[in-house]
Amino acid sequence: MKLIGITGPSGAGKSTALAYLARRGVTTIDTDKVYHRLLETDAGMARKLVMRFPGASIDGKIDRKLLAGIVFSDPKALHDLETATHPPIKHRVDKMLADYAAAGVEVVAIEAVSLIESGMAKDCDMVIAVLSGGANAARIQARDSLSPGGAKRRLASQKSDDFYREGAHIIITNDGSESVFDTELDVALMRLNEERDDS
Repeated sequence: MKLIGITGPSGAGKSTALAYLARRGVTTIDTDKVYHRLLETDAGMARKLVMRFPGASIDGKIDRKLLAGIVFSDPKALHDLETATHPPIKHRVDKMLADYAAAGVEVVAIEAVSLIESGMAKDCDMVIAVLSGGANAARIQARDSLSPGGAKRRLASQKSDDFYREGAHIIITNDGSESVFDTELDVALMRLNEERDDS
C-alpha cells in the first residue's frame, strides 16, 4: 500500500487537495477529523487537555474555538497541545492504515498540518506540501470567522513555507487556479502510480 502525505500551513488548500484525491478514488484520512473524534472518544487525551487548558473547557469538555484562541497566541501552549495529541492521533491513524492494508487498499492519502512534526511523514512514500502563494490569511478569515489579527496570529504560530518545502517531495502552490492545482495533483498521483508499478 502506498501512502501520500499532504501538509502545509493553515488555509493553503490541504483539504481541497484531499477532496480532489478522494474524487480520483484515493482512500483519505483527515487527521483534523480524527482529532475531533478523539476528543469525544479518548477519555485520557480529553482529560489531559481539560487539565492543561481549563480556560478552554465548558462543562468538562474542550471547546475547540476557545482552545484555538489560547494555543495560537502562546507557543508553549501550542507545544503542550501537540505533545498531548500527536501520539493518540498517530496511534489511531496507524490502526486505520492497518485496516486499509488488510482490506487491500492500494493508495491512502493523509492530510495533516503537523505531518512532519508528528513523525507521520516518515511513513509516507510521497509528501506533498500545499502552499498558498500568500492567500491563506484571507482564506482562514472567511473559513473560521477570524478577525485579521486572529488570522495573523494563527499563521504566525505555524511553520514557515521553507519548513514545508524542505520536508516535502512535491510542492504545489495553490494560487487560485483550480485547473492548475488539479493538474499538479494528477501529476503527483501519476508519479506515485508509476513508482508503484516499478516496485
